[in-house]
Amino acid sequence: MPSEVDSLAGKVVSIEDRIPKLKQQRRKKTNRKILMFIVLFFLLLLVVAYFYSPLSRVGQITVTGQEAVSEETVIEKSGITDKDLIWTLQKKKIRDALQSIPEIKSVSIRLKYPNRLFIHVKEYERIALVKSGNRFYSLLENGGLSANTEGIDGPVLSGFDGSEKRLKSAAGQLKKIRPEIRNSISEMIYAPKETDANRVVLYMNDSYEVHGTLRTLAEKMNYYPDLVKQIDPKVKGVIDLEVGLFFQPYHGGSSGEDGETGEN
Repeated sequence: MPSEVDSLAGKVVSIEDRIPKLKQQRRKKTNRKILMFIVLFFLLLLVVAYFYSPLSRVGQITVTGQEAVSEETVIEKSGITDKDLIWTLQKKKIRDALQSIPEIKSVSIRLKYPNRLFIHVKEYERIALVKSGNRFYSLLENGGLSANTEGIDGPVLSGFDGSEKRLKSAAGQLKKIRPEIRNSISEMIYAPKETDANRVVLYMNDSYEVHGTLRTLAEKMNYYPDLVKQIDPKVKGVIDLEVGLFFQPYHGGSSGEDGETGEN
């Protein structure tokens, strides 16, 4: 039968056997902590090095979608410089700044590693020219004006000085007219009268004169090709679309059902 001494000796031996294992486990934990510290240190070093390197700042700006506005104007208006940190750029602030340019409708911004910035702009369509005093401007689809008049296919508007509301209405109507018909308009003159403050006179490239109102101009002008087909091409005159449809030749006579159709 084992004595108490033998039992205690067995316990002492088992504890002594465990001591090396405990030391080994502690050493592994210490090594892991040291390794984690080294990794974190180098990561921090890389982050610091990145922010102090040229890669952290705007290196290249690519602008697409612009026509009326130059690339230089977009970059300048954005306020971005090569000193700006690429990841601290405020997209909303940049968009708001660019959309303050009259010609720009919307803006999208994209960042690409390591330091490239892409700006895509969508412009308002330029649908006509506006004569104001001795100068010409592009009329935008929203009724705004642009100083860039290059490459405009559309009518020349006049008589709208001091009437921004009517000009905006004219822009809305022209936008709704099919491009091929809109481009056949040579000139649009704002010519209000006592009974119609929205009256306009259009001079067409095919030598017809059209009288209409800004309230229904687009709706009726989209039928213009069909209307002209019903008129003798050798006879030029005034097509009145203000109320119904009435054609008055320049040299006497009239055309239409009792001088007027029932079309409204």
